Amino acid sequence: MNSHKQFVSTNAFIKDLVSAAQNRYPIPCLQPRQDLTALLAQIFVLQTHAFTDIMNFSPLFEDWTSINGSDVPFGAKLWNTTSLHSGTNSFLFQPPNSQIKVDGLMEILSETLQTTAPSRFVCLLPKPEKLPSHFLELAIFNSSAPILTNGNLTSTPVAMSLVLAMNKESMLIDPIIWDLFKSRLIKLSGGWPPGLLLIPLQTDALFKERSPLLHPPRSISKHPINVLLQSSSIINFFDAYAPKNPRRPISLPLRAADLIRQMNRHPTFLGVLGILPNQFRTLLKETGHDLREEFLLDLSQTLFFAGFRVWKKRQQLGTLYWNEVGQRQKKVLLLLSRKSGKELTMKRK
Repeated sequence: MNSHKQFVSTNAFIKDLVSAAQNRYPIPCLQPRQDLTALLAQIFVLQTHAFTDIMNFSPLFEDWTSINGSDVPFGAKLWNTTSLHSGTNSFLFQPPNSQIKVDGLMEILSETLQTTAPSRFVCLLPKPEKLPSHFLELAIFNSSAPILTNGNLTSTPVAMSLVLAMNKESMLIDPIIWDLFKSRLIKLSGGWPPGLLLIPLQTDALFKERSPLLHPPRSISKHPINVLLQSSSIINFFDAYAPKNPRRPISLPLRAADLIRQMNRHPTFLGVLGILPNQFRTLLKETGHDLREEFLLDLSQTLFFAGFRVWKKRQQLGTLYWNEVGQRQKKVLLLLSRKSGKELTMKRK
């Protein structure tokens, strides 16, 4: 009666997880900081995290690709041809001291862009000595810039370049609002020592000499724009990626700041279920907001249905895992049971 139940044994899951971790190409568990990745995804309309693995892909992207087949059961698209990234806007990260040769990587990206489908790559990688002529260096993060995270914010030990590569179709379909990107990047680096962020003058001049296109870029597929940059919100009890020890906003009254601090300690899981912290109601009451109950109800429903979308995506991935791995595991167990049954029959004879 349970033959069609979507269930994967713990042993099968652990086996595939260990295989994916062991077979991944040599990328350490190091990622760009969340707010930087979110900024890039928003400004450059990025949907795909390219050439990553199970340990490093970012949930800010709808899709991710890997060169390891062992990552496929966990949602990756297997890269086996340069056309896989054609027609997509992808983010690519190569950490410091990576064993991947940047020159070879650039050749692959160049070949991918030989298509009429709008395609682009935004790459964060160790600063190369020379870039191909059609690659543009958007910014340079010098050594000691705090742009990386391994669970805690950390500095890059080497200079890193932010590089853009795209075809002309991408430039026309998804315009880049350069001034907005530049201002937000400068704001992100506001507390850094001077010289850690450099924007090449030639890049700035190239964008400024172009006439801006009037139409907006495409919306990010299946990825609401309000999800991006949410970790920088003052109120973030619903955000699992928010800093654990955020700085107190200096522009708020002490009472309001204290209520928000208590509010942000509310369990994230309850927030996803639409259960709001009591301090939220207190804050609205003390600041004299009318219709606060209607507002709280609307917010509660918004968070609940956002949580439902997350749950639905998890169900889809579970189904994918069951179809691609669980059934294979079921066949193996069936063969083993038949073999053991035959052996038992032979012994009885």
